[in-house]
This record gives sequence, structure tokens and C-alpha cells, in this order.
Amino acid sequence: MQPLFYDKNLPFFQPQDMINDVEYKEVALLSLCDRLGRGNLDEDRIKEEKERIESFKAYFEK
Repeated sequence: MQPLFYDKNLPFFQPQDMINDVEYKEVALLSLCDRLGRGNLDEDRIKEEKERIESFKAYFEK
């Protein structure tokens, strides 16, 4: 849920708590798999989901 919270700029996004427990890249990968695994996505939607996850990862790589 953390990538969703980040993407929607929700107050539930707690990056420090998350990275204390898990690697952010693992969270990003699982989130991408979850989003793409919903099926029936066209190429534009797939690209959009990948960009959202890359944005989430970039937050931690700054």
C-alpha cells in the first residue's frame, strides 16, 4: 500500500517506518506485480503503472 499512499500523496505514507522493516525496492516490485497482475491493461496503462512505481523508487534514491 505504501506506493499507493505515495502516489496519491496520502498522510498514511510513512517512508521511514517502511524502510525500517523492508527494502523499498521489494515493496516497489511487489506493488508493480500487483498492479500489472490485475489483467486487461492496455499498453498506456502498463506504462503509467511502471512510471508510478519508478517515481516511488526515485523518492528513496534521492
